[in-house]
Amino acid sequence: MLAVNWSSTQLKELDLASTELSEKALLTLFAAMPKFMYLAVPFCDGFTDKVLKVLVDHGKLNGCRALDFSNTVNLSAEAMHRLLTTLPNITQHLEALSYTGNGAITEQFWIDTIRFIHKL
Repeated sequence: MLAVNWSSTQLKELDLASTELSEKALLTLFAAMPKFMYLAVPFCDGFTDKVLKVLVDHGKLNGCRALDFSNTVNLSAEAMHRLLTTLPNITQHLEALSYTGNGAITEQFWIDTIRFIHKL
């Protein structure tokens, strides 16, 4: 996967469900890829707060319409809360979001964040 020149591709949608890619591999991979319209990383243990921060800092999720972070055990509820409440360049375009499998996500989490996701 790392041998491909991802920045020159037309890739807009990526599903890495249940892959065993490490945090380091994901950081390298995402740094080279263009922006996403759809990103799914359910059950991807290498997807961490640090990986999400790199995606956000490099604008890879700006304009993204669908995200699946289900069962990403190394992604904190705090990082998701920041993503959903402080980044309108991402949340104003979101039409679908899946985030299940984290015991820290409560009804209050959704009450606090859902108002920032206008198209859901």
